[in-house]
Amino acid sequence: MLKIRYYHLPSVSSTNTWAKDHAHEFAANEVTAITADKQTHGRGRYARVWHSPQGQNLYLSLAFFLEDHNIKPFALCQLASLTLEEFLHTHGIIAKIKWPNDLLVNGKKIVGVLTERKEVHNVPFIVLGIGLNVNMNADELREIPQSATSMSLEKHQTYSLEAIKESYVHLFVKRLEEAKANNFANVWSHWQKSLQWMLQQPVCIQTSAKRLQGKVIALQGDGSLLLESIDGAQHTVESADVNI
Repeated sequence: MLKIRYYHLPSVSSTNTWAKDHAHEFAANEVTAITADKQTHGRGRYARVWHSPQGQNLYLSLAFFLEDHNIKPFALCQLASLTLEEFLHTHGIIAKIKWPNDLLVNGKKIVGVLTERKEVHNVPFIVLGIGLNVNMNADELREIPQSATSMSLEKHQTYSLEAIKESYVHLFVKRLEEAKANNFANVWSHWQKSLQWMLQQPVCIQTSAKRLQGKVIALQGDGSLLLESIDGAQHTVESADVNI
């Protein structure tokens, strides 16, 4: 059974960076949860800045070793997203997973997941960075470049960050142990079901190399999207920003 070890830092450049820098200190039978009051260089995908005001949100990295080299990092991102969807639902907040790593409430972003992997003594080491908007108010949310919301704004209450952290971490570890027991088979099926709302939606996709417009026609087993562009051509998209 996996143990949970907690580290809390008053300030850190990035909880993900700290986790990777200290990977050699972590045990194989543990999930290490690193949180911070503030991130000075919080990161999203493509090295974007993650807005991290002090003491307002959950800045969490979950770090752990995987015995199975065949499990893809994106499967862990899927698991984290599904667990966040479940967690928010227990607080009366209905969120949708948007490919590849965001959760939206009424079209507004409430959480993002950044998945990173490194090898430590030839063992896969996974770090899941989770930025959950918890207590940000409307004025603070306007400083985020994209439309965003928070748990507090949705439910009109202030939350204990400590309680939010412990509740989510315990739920994630429980779901991780279940997923490992069935070789992550249920993760894919649940994730595919959660993203059905994106199928046939008109989207604009920006990859590192090109911009595509069309509609999502399938979610593929490796986590990629199959896009049909407006000229009828089909494109497999493994990593991109999606605007709906």
